[in-house]
Amino acid sequence: MADGSGDQYLESLERMGMTGHPGGLRGTRKLLRQLGIRPGELALDLGCGTGYTATLIAKKYGAEAVAADLRPGMLALTKQRAAGDGVAGSVRLVAGDARRLPFKDNTFDAVIVESVLVFCDVPRAVSELYRVLKPGGRLGCNEVTALRPIPPDKKEKLAEYFGFRPVVATEAEWTDAFKAAGFAGISSEARPLDWLDIAVFAPIQAYGIRKYLSALVKSVTDPQVRKARWKKSSLTAPRMLGYLGSGLYWAKKP
Repeated sequence: MADGSGDQYLESLERMGMTGHPGGLRGTRKLLRQLGIRPGELALDLGCGTGYTATLIAKKYGAEAVAADLRPGMLALTKQRAAGDGVAGSVRLVAGDARRLPFKDNTFDAVIVESVLVFCDVPRAVSELYRVLKPGGRLGCNEVTALRPIPPDKKEKLAEYFGFRPVVATEAEWTDAFKAAGFAGISSEARPLDWLDIAVFAPIQAYGIRKYLSALVKSVTDPQVRKARWKKSSLTAPRMLGYLGSGLYWAKKP
């Protein structure tokens, strides 16, 4: 992930060896298609998690991918996935913090960010994304999006579950954040979360049934994972259906 917010929650994902995104794999693939990544380009996958997107960039689009994450365990899982997919030479691993990206100005042709900005100081992180993109470079984000204003009591329940206060902005608020950083040509789409896809179908497709079942078992048997994921506040999820959605965002650096 990109910064230290919600360490307990992020550690639970690392110990399970699985991560996910609000739009599922369909959202990831649409995000990449719209970015138009070409062979030979250099793309940054910020908050790479277990490396699904970074390896897909290298394998399907023939681009060089830089997979950045703060958590060493996630980088190790990305290295393992890239080797298994035969693209280890095209995926470079970097310890990276969204607040202070360790890259020079105007480095990347494209930057991909999935379920990362919700953990960040958004203006600061988006400003860094703008800085490291080349002029004409493209940004693609896949983030949880509020479909309508969330009542304070439900925000408190979300904070209790995650162990920090996630940034759950509306589509217009996310768009405004990109505009404020200097991005242009911004487009977006938001839709309700498909909880079944996120919780079952997408992880099975990304990791296989054995890994999925292993992660489920670990969510019950591993004390640290169980502590992070099985809370009374998790009962809030069904009541959030009308509020939370997935948002895809595209923008360019002029």
